[in-house]
Amino acid sequence: MNTTSLKIIALLFMLIDHMALFIPFTPTFFHYIGRLAAPIFIFCTVVGFNYSRRKKDYLLRLYFLCVFMGIILLFVNYPFGKEYRQITTDFPRTLFTICVFIYLFYYSPIEKRSKLVSLYLLWQLITIILIILLLNFTNLSEEFLVYTVPNLLGSILNLEGGLLFVTLGLLISSLRNTKVKLSIYYINFILIFVLIDIFKIVPLFIGLFRRAGLCLVGDIITFISYAIIGINPMLFTNSSNGFSLFDNYQWLMLFALPFMLAYNQQKGRNLKYFFYIFYPTHIVFLYFIGNYIYNSF
Repeated sequence: MNTTSLKIIALLFMLIDHMALFIPFTPTFFHYIGRLAAPIFIFCTVVGFNYSRRKKDYLLRLYFLCVFMGIILLFVNYPFGKEYRQITTDFPRTLFTICVFIYLFYYSPIEKRSKLVSLYLLWQLITIILIILLLNFTNLSEEFLVYTVPNLLGSILNLEGGLLFVTLGLLISSLRNTKVKLSIYYINFILIFVLIDIFKIVPLFIGLFRRAGLCLVGDIITFISYAIIGINPMLFTNSSNGFSLFDNYQWLMLFALPFMLAYNQQKGRNLKYFFYIFYPTHIVFLYFIGNYIYNSF
C-alpha cells in the first residue's frame, strides 16, 4: 500500500471513531475500529515528513491547521438546544508536535541542535506554567485556555494522546524502514500500555502519595499523567475491579501494525490538501449532526 491508500484507510477508521464520539446511540464498537486510525496517521505523517524536501513548509501547514482547529474549538457551538458533545478532538497538534521533535532531533543543524532542543523544552515549560496561571488567576474561559491557547502556542499541554503518542511517533519514525524491528517495538509499546492498565500503575502511585499526606504531589502526578503524558488515571480507577480488555481499548491499536507493514515505499496520488480540508470539515459536520439528533429525541 502507498501512503495515499493508507491515509484513506486511516481516514475511514477516524470517521467511524468520530461518529461514535459525536453522534448519539452509535455502537461502542465503532470506537474499537477507530483505535486503528491514530497509529496509521502517525505512520503516514512521519513517512511524509521524513521524505519531504521542504520540512519547514510541512511544519507550517500542520501548524496552520492547528490554529484553525483552535479557532473551531473556541467559536463553533450549537445554538439550537443543549450541547451533546463539545469539540475537543485535535489530533493535528499531536502530528505537528511529533514532526517538531523529529526535526529537532534529526534534521536541525548539528551545531545548533542542543540549543534548539533546550529552547523548545523551555518554551514548553513556559507555556504550561502560563496556561496554569491564567486558569487560576483570570476569568478567561477554560475552553479558550485549555484548547485554543495550546494550539496557538504549539504547546504539548492537553495534547491528544499526550507524549505517549509523541513517543510512538518517534519510534515509528526511527524504525519505519525495518519491518521486523518496527513490529517488535510496536508490539512491546502496546504491551507496556496494557500492563500499566492491568496493574493500575498510575493510580497506585497517586494513592501512595495521598495516603502519605502528600496530596499536592498526588495532584501533580495526576496532572502530568493526564495533561502531558496522555494517561488518564480516572480511566483506570473508574473501570471494573477486574481487568477487562474493553474497559480501556487503546490496545486495539495493535491491529494497525499490518497496515503499516503493508507500506510499499510509494507515495501514491498527491491528495495532501484533501486531508487538511477533510479533518476540520468532518468534525464540524458530525458535531452539528450529533447535536441535532440529540435535541430531536
